[in-house]
Amino acid sequence: MHVSVRKYVVRGSMDELIECVREGFVPILKSAPGFKSYSVIRVRGNDVVTISMFENQAQARDSNQLAAEWVRENVSSFVSGPPEIIQGEMAISETA
Repeated sequence: MHVSVRKYVVRGSMDELIECVREGFVPILKSAPGFKSYSVIRVRGNDVVTISMFENQAQARDSNQLAAEWVRENVSSFVSGPPEIIQGEMAISETA
């Protein structure tokens, strides 16, 4: 399993951005090859962190391009600059 973590600085309405992502981006991402999960986390101040999980490294990398295009076309007014991106292989994953 491979993960892509993207951190965005939000300059508009956090609630409105999250709703746009839920309605617009999530259905697109869910249909991407190898999709496993997607999470959006509100962090300090105006930051949002997203975590995308995919079957392999190429699919996780491709999700970054998919996200970049969607953000540019749909919510660029809500974010300040490109996201900080971290990618890697899942080492441990536990759920309740």
